[in-house]
Amino acid sequence: IFDTFSLSVLDPYPATMKITLYEFAAMPDHEKAQVVIEHGTNLKTRQQEGYIINLHSLSTFYVEIWYDKTHNKISRIRSFKNIDQLDAYIEDIDLGEVE
Repeated sequence: IFDTFSLSVLDPYPATMKITLYEFAAMPDHEKAQVVIEHGTNLKTRQQEGYIINLHSLSTFYVEIWYDKTHNKISRIRSFKNIDQLDAYIEDIDLGEVE
């Protein structure tokens, strides 16, 4: 039987992960992508000038993963807390159905 300690040793980022924006920003990009894919919540996808941009929530902040369609690779991982930076996603939401 595994206890909480041994599980945290096996998986340094458990499902209830509490990671700060600053800790995340200090990680190498390949590790950021892995953490977001395994523990983040995909919120929205949009396209912009040759990129597919996936918005995720993770812990207490948001992460955008920018996929370059031309070069077939992740080109940018951007993390932020400021909800003003969500404007590009809000434009796509149809509030006409909300009563």
